[in-house]
Amino acid sequence: MLYKTMSAAVYGIDASIIDVEVDVSNVRTKDDYFHTVGLPDAAVRESRDRVRAALKNCGYDIPATNITINLAPADIRKEGSGFDLPMALGILGAYGGLKQERDSRRTLCRRTLPRRSLRGVRGALPSLSRLAIGR
Repeated sequence: MLYKTMSAAVYGIDASIIDVEVDVSNVRTKDDYFHTVGLPDAAVRESRDRVRAALKNCGYDIPATNITINLAPADIRKEGSGFDLPMALGILGAYGGLKQERDSRRTLCRRTLPRRSLRGVRGALPSLSRLAIGR
């Protein structure tokens, strides 16, 4: 199942809209496989642990399957923990927990914490201006 959310990559005062596409397999596996592709840095790759802990602490049980998260476009470097919330919502949506809106232009830039709370991220203003202008 594929579910798509949006976020933004911020560089100085400029931002680029990033599509966060989450695909989960229907096949249960013995081990958990969580892959992030699309030029993520170490903080984005480590988000799998933060996202899994946050979802678990919110009462969601994510089965052991293959989860692939594509951050598009792939030629833009993705840095920081601002992709945590779109990844978490994408996982919930891919498992059928959220309804996909066709023409949604909502951008999600938040960092999830294992204790069920959210923190702000840097670059909200450039992200919003880029969303208002378009890609």
